[in-house]
Amino acid sequence: MRTTRIGFLTWSDHQGQGDWSGSPWSIRSALDRAGYEMVTIECGPYNPVGHGRKIGLRIADRFPRIGSIARSVKRTLFEGSDRVRRRSIDAGAIADANIARLRPDLVVGVKMSLVMGWMRSSLPFVYASDATASEYVKGYAAGKWQNTRWQRSIIEAESRTIQRADRTILYFDQLVDSAIRDHGGDPARISVSHPGANITAGPESNSPERRPDREDLQVLFVASDPVRKRLALAADVVDGLRDRGWAATLNYIGPPHPAAERSSVRSVGRLRLEGPEDRKKHLAELERNHVNLLPTQADMCPLSVAEASSSGIPSVVSRLGGLPRSVIEGKTGRLLDVDAELDDWVDALEWTVADPERYRRLSVAAQEYARTDLTWDAWAERASKVIDELLEDA
Repeated sequence: MRTTRIGFLTWSDHQGQGDWSGSPWSIRSALDRAGYEMVTIECGPYNPVGHGRKIGLRIADRFPRIGSIARSVKRTLFEGSDRVRRRSIDAGAIADANIARLRPDLVVGVKMSLVMGWMRSSLPFVYASDATASEYVKGYAAGKWQNTRWQRSIIEAESRTIQRADRTILYFDQLVDSAIRDHGGDPARISVSHPGANITAGPESNSPERRPDREDLQVLFVASDPVRKRLALAADVVDGLRDRGWAATLNYIGPPHPAAERSSVRSVGRLRLEGPEDRKKHLAELERNHVNLLPTQADMCPLSVAEASSSGIPSVVSRLGGLPRSVIEGKTGRLLDVDAELDDWVDALEWTVADPERYRRLSVAAQEYARTDLTWDAWAERASKVIDELLEDA
């Protein structure tokens, strides 16, 4: 056990395995395995209204359009710039009080820029994130629910946090450029550590031995947002493979969507990281499928690729965000431009599975890459060098 006590900053109502796409839970667990003593630093609730978040998720699952309208109303009423700033200042004060009481050696916050920029503690801070606010707004803010005041408020918080943090750890290189250019970050205090997978096949997995063929081709598609990640295009790709004589099925993990009702699509439903039965179902899908497809039009660093790779499943994905780090072109899968034509996607998927020996090489390489580079323990090993160096200089 290291002697370092890490204060792990968290919202009181967001500490589960599935919160914020699972990254905070996974990072905390990996740092704990790395030998640090982990101390919880709460800063109050993210959602001030009881169980509204769970109710909202259930509504969004059953009625996607109503869920979208509800999010729009919520942000308009409760997340204007003044309200966000006030809530952030209050949360920072709560965190400061808990830091003074629990006395860690430094503080780590994952996706906590709404709070970290307003904290007054003199302890060293490490901020980790899969996105900068400016890249988030650029890639995800096409929807009408994103109002300008809300955008301004999260960009301000991100800038304060990156300028305040003693070290910032981001998931891929493009974010470093954004942190410097858009948020005034100091290049000397910014580093990169690629994330791992939240769902991984065990060492007994023998997925590379599963071979696709024309009589049985199982294609995996995982998306919490089927519009942004383009479920309809994925279904078109599978339909294109069917036109070429492949008995292909798209196995979709995610919320309801009209494209999921096609005959070529098998809808698994939304699976939650915090549910043991859902995790079993997800692992079963990793065992079932031959290739992972993600023609997303906007993304940062989706972990579904690492999860597929851990089971020896090659991926065909868009060339954007952190995906060029998750997939090695021609070795663990294929990368295509976002504006690639439908036939290009069909060609890439067919190239991946058509030749048995090539598929075997892709599968073995994907699994090896996942188990050496795309793990949270690998993330923690890289991050620990930053943390230990920071404390040595303190």
